[in-house]
Amino acid sequence: MRWLAHDADPGDRLFKEIVRCDTCGQAQQEQYLRQLCGLTGEMLGWRLANTDCSADNAAVLDTVRTLSSVPAWLLTLHGPNGRGKTRMLSVLVNEGRAANWTAVYLTTAELLDHLRSAYAPNSPEASFDGLWDKVIHAKILVLDELDRWNPTPWAQEKFFELVDQRYRRGDECLTAFATNAEPQTLPAYLHSRIYDRRCVVLRLDGPDWRQI
Repeated sequence: MRWLAHDADPGDRLFKEIVRCDTCGQAQQEQYLRQLCGLTGEMLGWRLANTDCSADNAAVLDTVRTLSSVPAWLLTLHGPNGRGKTRMLSVLVNEGRAANWTAVYLTTAELLDHLRSAYAPNSPEASFDGLWDKVIHAKILVLDELDRWNPTPWAQEKFFELVDQRYRRGDECLTAFATNAEPQTLPAYLHSRIYDRRCVVLRLDGPDWRQI
């Protein structure tokens, strides 16, 4: 498994040489990226090819297409409920996986709950360091529902640390957010970074897709 031997005669220099199997390696990589991504159910199938384009979301789709190929800096999507922000973030993760990037989707509340649970003494969760490493070093990190989490002092500290570390490495990785809130209402440290000229902030309007 995972290796190939040359079909060579004894005495040939290739007789004892083995090489990695690209087919096995690719399959294992795809399985690993799928397990890592955090998407479930139909979200795993949302791609650029099966997402309808309209005047309301064309700019977002173009940005997702670009950033899934060259992940960098910060992307923030905002707008009312039901306009497709979660779908766009899922598409970004799935297109990133297809490009063999490590891409992770979490709601902001889920992220902080996981970290808090892992940080607790005798926690059955994976280690805090393991979870922290996963979100710090993901090539694409997507944090949905940015406005729906409990901003305790500990949560604010860890969230700021996460955003700041990834922002400092913005030319190496992409961090994407979605929020129903207007960007100007976000904490000052976050507002300042998402409006960096190298970052993208886009609004999603149009009909409520849940009602169509």
